[in-house]
Amino acid sequence: MTRRVRPVGVVCAALVFVAASCTAEVGTTTGAAGTTNGGAGESATTVGNYGSSVTTAPPTTGRPLTSADLTELLPTRAEIGPGYAVVALDSASAAQSDREWDAATKKACPELYKVSSTFSQLFTVAYRGSPAIAQRAFADADSRRVEVDLTEGADFIPTDSQLEKIISATNACDPIEVHDDETDGEITVTLRASPDNHYGDLGMVMTMDIELVNALLPGGVEMMGHVRTFQRGRTTVSITTVDGVDPHTGRALPVDYDLAADLAEKLDGEIQRLQGH
Repeated sequence: MTRRVRPVGVVCAALVFVAASCTAEVGTTTGAAGTTNGGAGESATTVGNYGSSVTTAPPTTGRPLTSADLTELLPTRAEIGPGYAVVALDSASAAQSDREWDAATKKACPELYKVSSTFSQLFTVAYRGSPAIAQRAFADADSRRVEVDLTEGADFIPTDSQLEKIISATNACDPIEVHDDETDGEITVTLRASPDNHYGDLGMVMTMDIELVNALLPGGVEMMGHVRTFQRGRTTVSITTVDGVDPHTGRALPVDYDLAADLAEKLDGEIQRLQGH
């Protein structure tokens, strides 16, 4: 059941800071393209769009973090709390599940996909060729889930005004509805987003109101999910938490609400330290 919910957090987080990764079809950019020196041995790419050109360059503050750096930053089981264990991020049906969520999200959030498609055309720029990524997921016996995703050198780093447009488009989404073949039930997710300036250079928090209805939960159960995402220089942090369900009562079992903020504060400080600030 939680495995089916997990891709929502992944999709939502990706829509914010790597817009192109969640856009199934992106129109071909037009106009001349060239490269210029972006400093520190990296290149900035000029991409022509709609009869004009946009030059973007990677942020130059601090040193780039490596995959080893990001992996070292990932929280341990002890930091998440008692009862949690490290779990696999993917399963045999994960790709199919992601496609189902992507299609349902696109149907419910046309404005969000329009915005993300526009930004991806303007900012699909490989800052360092291939971004460094580190991920770790945790779950307990009641399917409460915590996932931390770290990316260095993402293709898309938004500005404040772009983030505002993404938040506005997210809040215009209709409820996302997906049929769960595994349980022959329905999952409905309502998204809400707001800016958050507590961590990083800029960020946001997305809340997911999740309703599950199936043969095991005929009366339905309402759960919560949260995605806290922020950008610090080149480094993107995404922390996803999803409530679990008591198998005996069918009631939601919330994740520690303060956990994501505690993790964000620790990660932001460690990232700044590694970047040399």
